[in-house]
Amino acid sequence: MEILSVLNSDLMLPMLALLVIGVYIFTRIRNNRRFKR
Repeated sequence: MEILSVLNSDLMLPMLALLVIGVYIFTRIRNNRRFKR
């Protein structure tokens, strides 16, 4: 059980980082399209 919890915590950071980066890029692309138009 301890190994599973450690594995989950190790995977949570990269997943959260990718999610934040994805949302940031998505919002930037939407803003760029809005400004161009």
